[in-house]
Amino acid sequence: MVSKEKLKKFCLAVLFTFLLIGCGDDNTEEKKIYDNNGNIIEIELYKNGILKEKTWFSNDGKKTSVTKWLDQDNKIIERYYPNENVRITGTLYRDLKTGWWSSYDENGALKSKHEFLVINGQEHANQSIIYDDRNNIKEESVYANINYPDHLVVGRQIIKVDYHSPHISDSHVMVCVSDSIKDDFSNINEVALDTFYSGDNKNVWFGVECNEKKSKIIRGFILEEYIHEEESEAEDSVYIVVSNIKLYFDKKLPVK
Repeated sequence: MVSKEKLKKFCLAVLFTFLLIGCGDDNTEEKKIYDNNGNIIEIELYKNGILKEKTWFSNDGKKTSVTKWLDQDNKIIERYYPNENVRITGTLYRDLKTGWWSSYDENGALKSKHEFLVINGQEHANQSIIYDDRNNIKEESVYANINYPDHLVVGRQIIKVDYHSPHISDSHVMVCVSDSIKDDFSNINEVALDTFYSGDNKNVWFGVECNEKKSKIIRGFILEEYIHEEESEAEDSVYIVVSNIKLYFDKKLPVK
C-alpha cells in the first residue's frame, strides 16, 4: 500500500513533468508548472532544448508576465494588468532596457513611449513621449524627428530636425556629429565633433558630407541647454542653474 507521503511526492513530480508537443522538425517542448493546489503558475516553451518563452500566472490563473527570448542577449518583456491587457512592453539587451518601451492603461490606450539606449555599457533614457487621454502628445515630452532622406548623395547635404521639449522656447539647441563616434558612444568626449547651431529652435539642422558611394553611418547627439531657477535654503533666494538634455541618434543610410 502506498503511503500518503509517497503519493504526494508522486503527484508533485507529475505536475512538473514536461508536456511534449510535436511541431515538425522544431522539436518544441512545453513545460507547465503547477502549485500544490493544481493551479498553473508558469508555462515554459522550449525549441530544440532552448528556452524561448516563459509565462507567469497569478493565483487566479490570470497571465501576469511574459518573457520572449530573441537570442542569448535580447529578450522581449511584457507585463499585464489583472484583466490581462498589456501594461508595459519593451526589449532588454543583457538585462538593460533598449529600444522603445510602451506603457498602456487598463483599457489598452497608449500612455507613453520611452526610448532607451545602451551608452558606454550603461542604460540611458533617451526620448520620452507622453500622451493625454485624447492621444495627444503632452508638453513634457522630449523627442526628435530627424528627417532622414531615403539615401544620401556624394557631397554635402542638410538634414533637418524637428525637436520638441518643454524648454524649447528658452533654450539653445545644437547638433553634434562625427564619423569617429563609436557605436556605443563611449568616446564622444574624446573625438572632434562637428557642431551645428542655427540659433532658431524651430529650424534645427545638421550637415552630412559623403565622399564615396557606399553606406554611411550618421552618428551623433542633439544637445539642448537651458537656464532655470532652483530655490535656495536661504530665505528669498534662488540658484541659477544651467541644465542640458542630450538625445543620441544613430542611422545607416546608402549613398548613391
